[in-house]
Amino acid sequence: ANGKVIRWVSAAGIDTNIVPVSYTGLPTPDAYNHGVWNDYKGNNKRVAGLNNYVGQQLKITKETKAVNGTKWVQFSVNGKEIGWVSAVGIS
Repeated sequence: ANGKVIRWVSAAGIDTNIVPVSYTGLPTPDAYNHGVWNDYKGNNKRVAGLNNYVGQQLKITKETKAVNGTKWVQFSVNGKEIGWVSAVGIS
């Protein structure tokens, strides 16, 4: 923190595919087809349906691409981080 080395970490523990971004979007009309997940890979768990956020502005904070080529975005609503959704669910 503040430019000071705290500890070392294995590079295997760092996901270099995640890119910080900052833009807004809305759920697509077929939002009921998209789940919101706690992670975009591995043993992820569904935390909500994207249809829960229809009509709300989503702030996209991170982007990544899964090994299968799917683009995922992480979003927040009213300052609260919600989770990850496939980018095709955002317009």
